[in-house]
Amino acid sequence: MRLRASLPKNAFCLHEGPRPAILIAGGIGITPLKAMAQSLQADGRAFHLHYAARSRSHMAYRSKLAMAFDDTVTFYPGNEGRKIDIEALLSGAPANAMFYVCGPDRLTDAARNTADTLGIDCKRMRFERFTPATPEAGDTEFQVRLARFGTELTVAHDQTILDVLLDAGIDADYGCKSGTCGACAMKVVGGTPVHRDSALSDAERGEAGLICPCVSRAAGDGLVLDL
Repeated sequence: MRLRASLPKNAFCLHEGPRPAILIAGGIGITPLKAMAQSLQADGRAFHLHYAARSRSHMAYRSKLAMAFDDTVTFYPGNEGRKIDIEALLSGAPANAMFYVCGPDRLTDAARNTADTLGIDCKRMRFERFTPATPEAGDTEFQVRLARFGTELTVAHDQTILDVLLDAGIDADYGCKSGTCGACAMKVVGGTPVHRDSALSDAERGEAGLICPCVSRAAGDGLVLDL
């Protein structure tokens, strides 16, 4: 039996070089950030881990984190009235710091919005969500035109662009199908996307004109894809 498999991909990786890192975790979002903190510590690179959860008992690895990182980890148990001040963390960090955020939507959204308000370069912000995007009330049908194929396809209100492409026999790459890995990203050359992924950076959405067709849709009548 022969199996076909792609190489592993990491859409939430650490930066290279000596720049300091600010790690912000919410709940089970500590999982990837714990590994990042261990790697940074092993490399002798500066970092601080901020970990919020409902209570100390809800904090996975809390005792091990406290022992391993000592003064480079801060805990925020919600039942003790402690809450991460996102604006203070972002505005008070070194000017060259990289930020890594993983947790509930309200945490990642707060970090994105605060970074935009403070004018922090989107290339310094990296996120990973564990809640996939879902269809929303009010989604409507739209058209997708494939510029190179010269084909126009209809995306129904309850379909994704990716599923329509695959049904049409288009060999499109994909991974998670939930907007969290970015493997399916493709270029938009016409129309206005409604982005619902958590994988692409602002630069990838804006300057590069990319969209994740597994979850994102069109604002208006449709999109033209570079396919």
